[in-house]
Amino acid sequence: MQSVTTAPTLAAMLVARLFGEFAVEVDGAPVALPASRKAVALLAWLAVHPGPHPRARLAAGFWPDVVDASARASLRSAVWALRAAGVDLRADRDSVGLADVDTDVRAFDRLVAQGDVAGAERVSRGELLPGVDSEWVLRLREEYEGKRAAVLGVLADRDPAAALDWARQRVALRPLDETAVRALLRLLVAAGDRSAARAAYTRFAHLLRAELGVAPERETALLAGSPPHRACRPKRRPAAWSAATPSWPS
Repeated sequence: MQSVTTAPTLAAMLVARLFGEFAVEVDGAPVALPASRKAVALLAWLAVHPGPHPRARLAAGFWPDVVDASARASLRSAVWALRAAGVDLRADRDSVGLADVDTDVRAFDRLVAQGDVAGAERVSRGELLPGVDSEWVLRLREEYEGKRAAVLGVLADRDPAAALDWARQRVALRPLDETAVRALLRLLVAAGDRSAARAAYTRFAHLLRAELGVAPERETALLAGSPPHRACRPKRRPAAWSAATPSWPS
């Protein structure tokens, strides 16, 4: 009798989109996500942090306000709901995780590393995980807003014909970023549109005072042809955070 060789079972490839509305595909087919917000949040976190993670830490991170037994039961329910939706979660007695997963966040980083800033801009349109206000999401959002702003700045430098549009998008993304505002002001002045430069500066000055209670720096005022404010804004940088380092949900 002829022997039959059984091919190894290949894990289903999961691709998650975090920019804009969260969406997931498995082997190219869209997944209907479960109704549970916690299950969806768990899936998003696992997509950003591939590999196995201890059940105890996941349960405590996603259900911090209940006793351990209830948190573990909620985790089991979330895992069941995700598996029922077609997500190939790797779950055993001690850990839960995703092995074969890719995300648009990771694609963005790859494209930037390859020098394809136009491609990186295309995959990063939309707010990252809108409507989710967990601490790990806020930090990831802040990180990738900064990275996207840098990409928009490079595009403005490389594409003179569309430089103003890229610069405006950069300011819209990070309206308190004085470096981005200065880049826009320089382009407006170079284009001979000093009235638009003054208007952009005025909006920035009002926003800065309303949000932080300080004034633009002297250099920014001079670029717009406006008299400098007496108070100057101190340097302010967001804290660095790496998506490669797990930040437990809170």
